[in-house]
Amino acid sequence: MKSVNTGILTNYDLIQEPSIPFMHEVWNWEGDKSVLPSKWINILEKARGSSISKAELLQNYVETKGFDTNGFFFLTKRSKAIGTAFAYRCENYYSIMFLSTYAKERKVLIY
Repeated sequence: MKSVNTGILTNYDLIQEPSIPFMHEVWNWEGDKSVLPSKWINILEKARGSSISKAELLQNYVETKGFDTNGFFFLTKRSKAIGTAFAYRCENYYSIMFLSTYAKERKVLIY
């Protein structure tokens, strides 16, 4: 079994710039925000088998004080959203709420 390092994230400056595979890009919560919840829902449904409505997503995450646009990311491949990472701001630390990608992309993304 692989060893996993854990810790408390208190500052985004501590995170190294990710290595992104060819034809992939990282996007965050910016631009036309009206389409972003739907993209996020699609990733969660396909990657995790989770079912969540747009209203639940907005109410439970996006519209809360813990939602930080700097802690939200989409991974795209040729402009198609295929993965997400989301760190939720708690009192004095961040908690990783979602770290998901499509199963067929996992071997490509982890190296």
